[in-house]
Amino acid sequence: MSLITLTSDYGITDYRIPVIKGLLSGLPSDYRIVDISHSIPAFDLAHTGFLLRHCIHLFPKKSVHLVFVDSFYSKNSMYLAANYNDRWIICKDNGLLSLIFPEILPDSVYEITINNRFDDVEYALNADIMIPAAEHLVKGGLPDIIGRKITDFHVLKVPNPVVKENSITGQIIYIDHFGNLVSNISKELLLKLIAKHESFTIHIRNIKISTLFKRYSGLIENEPDENLFHGRPMAYFNITGYLEIALYKGIPGNGAKELLGMNKGDFIRIDFK
Repeated sequence: MSLITLTSDYGITDYRIPVIKGLLSGLPSDYRIVDISHSIPAFDLAHTGFLLRHCIHLFPKKSVHLVFVDSFYSKNSMYLAANYNDRWIICKDNGLLSLIFPEILPDSVYEITINNRFDDVEYALNADIMIPAAEHLVKGGLPDIIGRKITDFHVLKVPNPVVKENSITGQIIYIDHFGNLVSNISKELLLKLIAKHESFTIHIRNIKISTLFKRYSGLIENEPDENLFHGRPMAYFNITGYLEIALYKGIPGNGAKELLGMNKGDFIRIDFK
């Protein structure tokens, strides 16, 4: 059975997702609908890009991924269908593609040209363009039928950490459900720098951390009473391979984001000696 996924910043309390699912359920193709997330912060392309970058490859080939983030229809809107390793991503041309795979060019990109002009734009929906394209592609249809191949699409830059002789400065690029802070400092880069020095100190606001764990549970693996460590700041490599700062067992609204006063785009510095 073929598969279509849905990702949006629409939330789960409004009518938009039911409308999209209603339209999909009325199509004749035999496929499954899977929700990735509808809790993306409003119009947050960076969050969306990070999320999809680390999960789309786990879905089967031939799957189609509809992304309704910062995607509202306007008269000059352009919608894209991009193929990455035999998986299709359908989204607005708003820079999202370059954030999903910042270091990889898509195998092909098409501007969707079916249903992209409406006499009454007041009632036009992005779904009127994106869903017919998804149905065509999930059936294995040729992309040239629903669009024209292009090479020029909107690109946004992903910030890179700045490396100096005795320090590295990164940024918080993602904040998860628990308020944990994901930086743009990769495990590979940081371990190379640590190997060249005797010690390191992570500076985040007024907190200093000099221990790095391999995983979230590393803080308490050799401790008999984990309750003693609740709320303690810690640094570790998450499953995506990036440095993450957390408060052990921090909870939504009371995690590292709130208690350390951090937001996306804020800086984190590591000094080496």
